[in-house]
Order: sequence, then C-alpha cells, then structure tokens
Amino acid sequence: MILHDRKEKTTMTIMMIPLKQLSSTDGLKLFSRKPSQSISHIKNSIFKDGLLNPLVVTQQEKNYQVIDGKKRLNAIKWIAKYNRLSQGSKKIPCVFHEENHSSITSANRPALLSCQELAHAILRDVDLGASSSSVALRYECATSVIEDALSLRKLHPKLLQHFNNQNLTLEQAAAFATFDNTEAQLRLFEQLGQFVTNQEIMSKIRTGSNVIEFPDGSIIILPSRKPPAQVRLKYENTKQADTSSKKRCSMRVAA
Repeated sequence: MILHDRKEKTTMTIMMIPLKQLSSTDGLKLFSRKPSQSISHIKNSIFKDGLLNPLVVTQQEKNYQVIDGKKRLNAIKWIAKYNRLSQGSKKIPCVFHEENHSSITSANRPALLSCQELAHAILRDVDLGASSSSVALRYECATSVIEDALSLRKLHPKLLQHFNNQNLTLEQAAAFATFDNTEAQLRLFEQLGQFVTNQEIMSKIRTGSNVIEFPDGSIIILPSRKPPAQVRLKYENTKQADTSSKKRCSMRVAA
C-alpha cells in the first residue's frame, strides 16, 4: 500500500508484515517525538481506533526489527495472545526506517488515517463532548489539526463535498474557511483553479493575505473575510457617514 501526503509532497510505502516476523530489542533507541504512553493506554487505543501509525522497522534476514513503535508492538502481541486480534489484523502495517521514518516522526497527524477519516472522527468526538486536548491525544495529532477539522463547519457545502471526495486536503479546506462569507469561499476556489494545490498560495490565504500573486505574475484581490450581512452593514454605515458629512458641509457654506 502506498500513501501520498499532498501537503508534504511525500510518498509512504506501507508493508503489511506478519506479526510473528516482528521483534524488538530494548537496547535500540526510540526515535518518536511523541510523549511516552503506557502499554495500557496503547492497548485501549488500538482496541478503539486500530493502529494509527505504522511501525518503523529494519530488515534482518527474514525477520524485521522494530526501531520505533516497540510499545505498540508489545501491545499488539498482548492483544494477539489473548485472542483479541482478528485474523485479518495479524499482518501489521510497517515502513522501512531508511525510506520513510523522517516523514512519520515529523507528521502532525496519524499516517494510517486519511485526513477525511481523521477530520470526521474529530468532529464526532467533539460533538460528544470531548475536549480538544483529549481528542488530540486519542488520535495522536497536533491541536492545530483539531482546529482545522472544526473549521469545516464553516465551509461552503460544495467545498465540503470537494473535501469529502478527497479533492481538497484538510489544510486547503481550512484556508477557505478563514472566510466567514461562504459565497466568497466558493468564488475564490473557482478563481484559484489548479493553483488550489499551490502550498505557498494557500499558506498566504490562511495567514490573512489580501493580495495573492500567481506564478505567472497575475494577481487577485481576495474577497472580504466578513459575512455578507457585516459587509452590507459597513457599507450602510459608510454611506450614512458620507451623507452626514455632506450635510455639515452644506450648512457651513450656507452660513
């Protein structure tokens, strides 16, 4: 299985390795950047959500040595020992250290869930009353990912459909959600066309830029980030202020 990360522009090759061919050595260094978790917590996590990230391995003859994910391996073996592991789950998703390890340890979300699966799982848990911090811990993701998922609620229905169909990443969808005006979101999406996948352009949108320059030198002025009602109210207030100013000028001239 090959997973593509459109944000990081990396490709991850997942190898399904039989559990009996996996082993670990206590003397090997752990590379994970995530805080250490208890075996009990990891077992519960695997029961609830399955394995969220592949184990990182190196090959040793016909077997494989786990160098990152030793606690997860021990948890999986415990589950298998007590016959709580389905027959189809006895092959474990792994990646080779030499090829893919750096992209896994630097990721801010689980590698074995698509951004669509992760986002909807986050929204479900938050709707059930879970805190952002507990959801981040459960799905091994950064709090910024939680915020991006919550922003989907502000997205135009057509853009949400593009996200659900995997035509937009979570980061791209969150960029459009910075506009409260959903019609402005849709117009901008149509204006960007193929440049919706341009990471630099989408980053500028997320950070609040008002002008976007395309690689060909053309530019677009971004629409208002306020909903239509607020824009109309601001226009009416400006119009009234201009009218009042003209009246005062007329009074001074008459005097």
